[in-house]
Amino acid sequence: MFTARHTLNKVAEDLEKVRKQVRSATRASVQAANVPIAKAYEDGLRPHDTDEPAVRKVNGSFVPRPHLSQAVGSKVWRYPDGRGYAGIVGTLRGKAPHAHLIENGTKYRFRKKIGGKYAYVEVLIRRGFRPPSVRRTGTAKGYQVLAIAFQRSQAQAVQAFKQKYASKLGS
Repeated sequence: MFTARHTLNKVAEDLEKVRKQVRSATRASVQAANVPIAKAYEDGLRPHDTDEPAVRKVNGSFVPRPHLSQAVGSKVWRYPDGRGYAGIVGTLRGKAPHAHLIENGTKYRFRKKIGGKYAYVEVLIRRGFRPPSVRRTGTAKGYQVLAIAFQRSQAQAVQAFKQKYASKLGS
C-alpha cells in the first residue's frame, strides 16, 4: 500500500538523483569547454622562432625555464553557494609567475635603489626634480594573449560544452 508520504519520498529521491547527474554533467562540460580555450592560449604563447627554453641563473648555474606555453593550465571552480561552476584557464603561478606582466604589461617604473643607495624618487618628483634617465626602467607592452585566445575559441568552447552535456545526460 502506497501512501502520499511514500510517493513524495520517492519523488524527492528521484529529484536528488537528477540533481546530482546534472551537477556532474555541468562540471564535466565546463572542463570540456576549457580545453579549446587552453589550446588557443598555448598556441598564442608558443614562440614561433625557437623551441629553446629561456634560462635563469640560480645559485651560479643556468637553469632552463619552461616556455609560458608549457605552463598553461585549467580548472573548474564551484561557486561557494552551489549555484554553478566556472572554468578557469591561465598560467600556473609556480611555473610562470611573470605571466600577468606579459598579459597586462607594466606601468612606467623608476628604480629606487641605484648602486646600493636609495634614491627617494617620489620625494624628488614631488619637489619638482626630474630624476635622471638612469633611474627609469620604462614600461612593457601588454599582449592580451588570453583575451585573444578566448575570443578566437569561444564558439568551439560552447560547442564542446553542448556536446559533453548532451553525452553525459544521454539526450
